Amino acid sequence: MAQQREEQQLRVEAERWHEKNRKIVADIEALERQMPSLIQKEADLAAMLRDLKQRGEEESPIHHRNRSGSAAEDQQRETRIQLEARKTQLEAEVANLTRVIDQSQRNLMRSRRTHERDRLRLEAEMKDLEERLAQATSLERQHINEHVRLYCTLPSHVKCSLPRALRPDYSELIRNREHIPRGLPMGEDSRGASTATSERAGSPSRRGLARKTAEDSAP
Repeated sequence: MAQQREEQQLRVEAERWHEKNRKIVADIEALERQMPSLIQKEADLAAMLRDLKQRGEEESPIHHRNRSGSAAEDQQRETRIQLEARKTQLEAEVANLTRVIDQSQRNLMRSRRTHERDRLRLEAEMKDLEERLAQATSLERQHINEHVRLYCTLPSHVKCSLPRALRPDYSELIRNREHIPRGLPMGEDSRGASTATSERAGSPSRRGLARKTAEDSAP
């Protein structure tokens, strides 16, 4: 019973790790889908910044001197101030976007490492669980075989007095027939009918065969 509880806990833990790995994979795929758009946005902002710098260079001092009137100079000064403010804003956006991309790449690498570590640990746990299940199955088979052999060595009156729960199944008797001593009855089938002696005895029990035939023909 304790072994069954432990196996159940291992199965629950394995399922929990499976779910965690599925979430990590989903996060990695989401980051990978976002990466091209972030890189494109960074490129667009860099292009806008280069355009603003080029426009600022085109406004030379000679061009300013050729303008007449204080109104034109004020307008040009206001435009230059706006361009400088926009340039500063774009530079800040580019820097922030660069940080976001770098952080996303670090998160992506961290998620991949975590996923790989969890995958290896889960594979090791599953391998250990499979080995333990195989050992438990082998031990259970040994117990059944020992029970069948012990049952077949009992006298007939002792076998008849045993509760049905203590009698091995007929399929187990057949499975272990090579271990039954020569000439001993193999027990009863699932309906309680007598079965033949072991195959090593060479011939079936006529009494058991007659009883089985009578039960089969009964209405």
